[in-house]
Amino acid sequence: MQKYIKLFSLSAFLMLSVQSFAWEEMDNGLSGKVHVVTENFDQIDVNKADAKTFATLPGIGLKKAQAIVHYREAHGEFTDIEQLTKVKGISDKLLLKIKQKVAVY
Repeated sequence: MQKYIKLFSLSAFLMLSVQSFAWEEMDNGLSGKVHVVTENFDQIDVNKADAKTFATLPGIGLKKAQAIVHYREAHGEFTDIEQLTKVKGISDKLLLKIKQKVAVY
C-alpha cells in the first residue's frame, strides 16, 4: 500500500511541475490500464513559439527571436529545423547549439 501512495505522490508532483506533458494510456498487464506522463518540455515548437520563448534558447537574443517569428510569418511554417538557417543571424553553428531544443510538430 505504501508503494502505491509513494507512486501516487510522485505522479501528482510530476503533473504539477512538468511544463508540458501528454497522457498516454498503457496496458500494465495486471489490473488494466495506467496513465503515463510523457515529458517534452525540452523542445520548443518552431511553428508555434513566440519571440519571448525563442529568446530562452542559448545564443538567441530577443532580436534573433523576433527575426525567427518574422521569417515564419513571411514564409509560412517551417517544415524542418534546418530552415532556421535561412533566418538572418542563425548560422549552422548556432543551429547545432539549439537543434536538440527545437522541433517541428
